[in-house]
Amino acid sequence: MPRALSIARVRVATENEGEYLAVVAELAALAEARGQHLWVFRHGGDPHSFVEFSESRGAADHRSVRSLSPRGIAALLYLGVAGLAIGNWFWQEGVAKLGATRAGLYLYLEPLATLALAVPLLGEPFGPFIALGGGLVLAGVYVGQRERPA
Repeated sequence: MPRALSIARVRVATENEGEYLAVVAELAALAEARGQHLWVFRHGGDPHSFVEFSESRGAADHRSVRSLSPRGIAALLYLGVAGLAIGNWFWQEGVAKLGATRAGLYLYLEPLATLALAVPLLGEPFGPFIALGGGLVLAGVYVGQRERPA
């Protein structure tokens, strides 16, 4: 079976070097358990750089999206752009306008948004206790957003 080799150069601040090497040691042990290998060397020309070499049983095993179908690549791009980048941008705008405390209350609405999609798309059950719980979440967010007298 062909093996795949990946190479990466990593810059690490001096104060984080111990933590980086500890994490690499853990990753190397995990890789070894899966029949993979990870080697890390200090870059000779730059004392803050390390070169990581990792080897696995095949390209699909390690650091590769080459085996993904076009639909899989589209799904990854959607998650990266729509799910992460745009969502993060909206969240940062909300924090800038409302402040972290008030914006944080909107995180309680996430399960309701999930439920709103899961009921029609996945056929999840919707009963009186779920409706009651959703109402309590909405009431809590409403109460938390009200202006408090000074």
